[in-house]
Amino acid sequence: MIPLKPLANLPTHEVTNMPPHLGDQDLWLTDAALREGVAREGGGWAGDKLAAFGKIAGAVEIFEKADQANRHSPELKAFDRNGMRINQAEFHPAYHDLMAVAIENEVPNFAWNHPEPGAQVAHAALTYMFNQPEGGVLCPMAMTYAVVPALRTTPSIGDEWIPRLLSTSYDPRDIPAGKKPAPPWACS
Repeated sequence: MIPLKPLANLPTHEVTNMPPHLGDQDLWLTDAALREGVAREGGGWAGDKLAAFGKIAGAVEIFEKADQANRHSPELKAFDRNGMRINQAEFHPAYHDLMAVAIENEVPNFAWNHPEPGAQVAHAALTYMFNQPEGGVLCPMAMTYAVVPALRTTPSIGDEWIPRLLSTSYDPRDIPAGKKPAPPWACS
């Protein structure tokens, strides 16, 4: 929630040790060291992508979703309402929103989707910018990024999984990863 008129002068005290609300930020444009480092290390060609993502990651809405996702921890649903064991983790909708933003902007796979000099540093810049509002979803992002080289050593598995890991589309459903389920209208 964006504070409309925050009060610093209260009847009991004055708030002087907290920064003001920053609003939307541009995490790329305002970080000269990041821009210089990316250019120096060969990732300058990704500048437009990084500039666009800096605005996305720095938006107040993303910081608010990060706050919501962190206030509402995943909840284990061990049993369904009929007493059947299901062992599902239920995540707050803000967590799924953040996952979608990260995946749609190639946070877990930019370097693998753009295999050219400087791609790794551009990937690191995306990760660094997204880590500023939210670190929780970066665990699956890091695992996705890290597993690609290992899967490439085993084509019998990698040929099936790598295209999924390189996707820029997030599916929030809790379904088995192996096969896509039949559509709900299909007869069994």
